[in-house]
Amino acid sequence: MKKIICLILSVIMLIGIVSPVTADNGDIRYKALMYNDRKSEIKSYEAEFIWNDGWFDGSSEEYNHTLATSLCVLCGAAYVDTKPENITKTLINMGYGENFFSSYITPTREENDSVGYVIANKEYDRYDLVTVIIKGTSEDSEWYSNFNIGDGEIHEGFNIAALKLYSDLEKYISTLGDNDKKFLITGHSRGAGVANIVAKMLNESSYADKKDIFAYTFASPLVSLDACTEGYENIFNILCSADFVTRLPIASWSYGRFGNDMFLPEKSFGDIGLYNEMIKTVSQKYSESTGKSFTAFEGTFSTDNLVREIYKRTDDREDFYIRQMYRSEKNTATFNDYFTLMSDILSGNVGISQSVNLLKDYALEFAVVNDYFMENHITNDRLFSTHSTGAYFYKLSCCKGSDLSEGGYFYRLRSSSGVNLKVADEDGEVLAEVADRSIINNILAVNMTAAEIIVDIPAEGKYTVQITSSSPVSADISVEKLKVSHTEIPEAVMDFYGIEVSDKDDVTLCFGEDITLDQNGENIPADNSCEGNVPIYTVMTESVGNGMCYGSGKFRKGEKVTVYADSSFMENFLGWFDGEALVSKSASYSFAVEDYTHLYAKFSEKVSLMGDINKDRKVNSDDLSMLLEKYAATDSSCDLDRNGVVNSADLSMLLGNFGKAL
Repeated sequence: MKKIICLILSVIMLIGIVSPVTADNGDIRYKALMYNDRKSEIKSYEAEFIWNDGWFDGSSEEYNHTLATSLCVLCGAAYVDTKPENITKTLINMGYGENFFSSYITPTREENDSVGYVIANKEYDRYDLVTVIIKGTSEDSEWYSNFNIGDGEIHEGFNIAALKLYSDLEKYISTLGDNDKKFLITGHSRGAGVANIVAKMLNESSYADKKDIFAYTFASPLVSLDACTEGYENIFNILCSADFVTRLPIASWSYGRFGNDMFLPEKSFGDIGLYNEMIKTVSQKYSESTGKSFTAFEGTFSTDNLVREIYKRTDDREDFYIRQMYRSEKNTATFNDYFTLMSDILSGNVGISQSVNLLKDYALEFAVVNDYFMENHITNDRLFSTHSTGAYFYKLSCCKGSDLSEGGYFYRLRSSSGVNLKVADEDGEVLAEVADRSIINNILAVNMTAAEIIVDIPAEGKYTVQITSSSPVSADISVEKLKVSHTEIPEAVMDFYGIEVSDKDDVTLCFGEDITLDQNGENIPADNSCEGNVPIYTVMTESVGNGMCYGSGKFRKGEKVTVYADSSFMENFLGWFDGEALVSKSASYSFAVEDYTHLYAKFSEKVSLMGDINKDRKVNSDDLSMLLEKYAATDSSCDLDRNGVVNSADLSMLLGNFGKAL
């Protein structure tokens, strides 16, 4: 009986896949299985899409939103079972011939510069439509190749795969008849990066005119130092700004994509009403189809922070490979080392519990990047629910082509934590509110860290921000103007330092034609204001003696920066020096960047451990007893952080080294 039921269900599913419905305008409705992911009980799910052969009679340089949406389904179909059978069956159902070429190589940790793809052909009276569908990374060892940037003009891992595919494509073309050729190239994720390069190569070939080469990519990484739009107007790259895959290698190293970058509606910019309606529908459809909840990023801030952290600590891709940074007290690593570890994790070569332990070993200068992957991949599925073909498909289904952004900008408001903040539009509707360190309203994108409140505000319209506090505080407030296409580096900025805020102070920030800050009706001029190309300065930290320091990076003019000397050596810490001038005795030193800065953290030659109060070269219960005896007193030997009193901070420092010995 069970076999009969399974047979009936299989027939029903087959009918759903192979029975197209044709409309009067030539639109044909098909269904295909799209890949979910290996961690879900539902490995694949059915999606409906539209096809119209008349699309390819027009110019490839005009964006076709319905074609883009349908191609996203085909990209999802290419993932199923990590084999070509599902996508080839779908293409046969769509009228393609059975003359396929496919390559689905299983990558290894050592051999991984491959990509899965299917090449097919659909014959028309006047031309052949040669179609290439390129699969992205299926949680396998291709992740190592994704981070193989190399030293050429084009990303090495993608380029090797693209050259192999292009060679197979040329062989395939040679087997076809004399009809004129049109081309359709598409791919998702790694497949999108490869598709972008292959489309560029086809544009530069003699196989077809540019108007007959149709190329659509989804979630493409950046691929080349020589990328541009001019000459590649027929390539459309559909992107989500919060998707970390679309942000690497970073644009600040001058990487880009060939063709037109088109950004899906995002909470950080554009029509916020449209975005919130779209995301409700996407969440519902995604959950119904995949059996998983859809967890969206709160705008682009988190991913911007990840990318900016890489930018701050690496001048270029060479630094990615060679610059050593502290990951723990005695160990250093490069970003290449870190992303090799991430490849182990993202490929599934190590389990979740082992992943957590490995990532815990990457702290200090890797903390921001580490926290991003811990929060968005290890503890929830936000990383891949944002990046998946399903997320892109449902977002495309819920908007129009005119809703995608090709440029523009938005504002990012940053305020010290500890204040209450309310953002309203010109009609008085409250769109964001933070009170008592809790987010009350986040129609706009609102993020919070231990030190900051961050609100993204659209460039269009007028907005008023009221800042209050139940008790007097001094707040730093900044406004950044960010390009939609490059959201980690500000185009303009205003900084207001030390603004007094209380329940008696009326502090109002107004966004409109100009940005103004008023306090009790009086206009407050900005302490720092930059327009256009915001100056970026390097802060270099260097340790002298037996100690460790960190905090180097690139920062915009006026930005507040904190550098750190390692607390394990704080008893020997002499201070931060600019040349021979002492600028601070504190282990953590904060300042506003005004120019190139080179700071030295100087330590005495005598080696000791923080918390070794009795100087026996180890931290144990004897030291703990001595500290507890002096608790709340002003004893200098136990005042480890030198703030004038022995308290819980000193106890934490001691316990941090408890059991260590020199």
